[in-house]
Amino acid sequence: MIDHLNRKAGVKFKPDLYATQTLLIDRINEGFVLDDFKAVINKKCSQWLNDARMVGNLRPATLFASDKFEGYLQEARRNGSGPKAKAVNKLSDIELLALGCDVLSKFGEDKFKEFCSMNNLPPNDVESIRMRATHRPP
Repeated sequence: MIDHLNRKAGVKFKPDLYATQTLLIDRINEGFVLDDFKAVINKKCSQWLNDARMVGNLRPATLFASDKFEGYLQEARRNGSGPKAKAVNKLSDIELLALGCDVLSKFGEDKFKEFCSMNNLPPNDVESIRMRATHRPP
């Protein structure tokens, strides 16, 4: 998703920043899918890319914010440039835990505990999660 934004807007946001990953995970947990993110990016790029006042808003913190994302998506759908609404399951606990392992390995124990708390996951034994995060099979 961040790669798509970078290509469309000509920017270089880092996809592995904790704040960015948290925004994406939160929207995914709300049931949004890849096509939804692309629709928002495409719509806002078409509106803001050549607008000197708005171009600075082509960033993850604005596009994927909890109070803005759905409105931007609805706007894209109204104008026929986005996907139609569809039912999507939230990430399973196992999928969330796998993401949590990534958070632990990249950002440390404090961010991992915050991630678990935000996603209603027990932090479990951090040491065993750390082992899973750092010793993944090929």
